[in-house]
Amino acid sequence: MASRVNILVSRTFYQVGVITLFASLVWTVVGIYSVTSKESSIEIDADILTPINPTLDQKVIEAMTSRIKIEEMIATTSATLELGGAR
Repeated sequence: MASRVNILVSRTFYQVGVITLFASLVWTVVGIYSVTSKESSIEIDADILTPINPTLDQKVIEAMTSRIKIEEMIATTSATLELGGAR
């Protein structure tokens, strides 16, 4: 048979659980109400809404491909240093 202390402890846990559930439900309802009752006045700049040009600029692509790669630049610099050219 369960003792009186065990019954009171389980009843206390039950009451705390019910109060916690009620508080979380109230908090959720108040949060949803506060979000839905606000007017949303978002102003977006017209430049952001303009469509993007999908064509690629060939001059920019050619300029990027004609650049010296970092590996080539390091190899050239180290070869120059080994030969004693950069003093």
